[in-house]
Amino acid sequence: MGCGKSSLGRALAEQLGCEFIDLDNYIEQQAQQTIPSLFESRGEEAFRLLERSCLAEMAGRQNVVVATGGGAACYSDNMSLMNREGITIYLQVEADELTRRLSVPKHQAKRPLIKDLSREALHEKISSMLSLREPYYLQAQLIVPCDNAPKEESLQKILHSLQKK
Repeated sequence: MGCGKSSLGRALAEQLGCEFIDLDNYIEQQAQQTIPSLFESRGEEAFRLLERSCLAEMAGRQNVVVATGGGAACYSDNMSLMNREGITIYLQVEADELTRRLSVPKHQAKRPLIKDLSREALHEKISSMLSLREPYYLQAQLIVPCDNAPKEESLQKILHSLQKK
């Protein structure tokens, strides 16, 4: 969350001549409901089941860059599925930088797990989530540090890592 998956994913897809799919947007289209609304009406577990189903659907596609939500890698066998069906990339950003990026209220409003948190509570939540999620993220085939790098520099790091793969 906040690492640049959507913007970098879109730019990467363009560079590679692939389709880009933001999994959260795809889920919203399939459910005809926003992610915050899904969390509120159905709960996180129901959301994760729908997310898993949509992710499995993406696995059958060719020439596509998929940006998943931050929690997707941590549920079911999602990380194994993604590693088996494609090339996974962890856009590694430290908690302090994520807090800076996500402390803007407009970014919090669309993210139910951090909505309405103070900066201090946000940092604590991000640090906690990162410590729980990072073991899954570190299973990615490529790990690209993206802390303070401009988008273009991060994109070049990703392209360079893909060439070596």
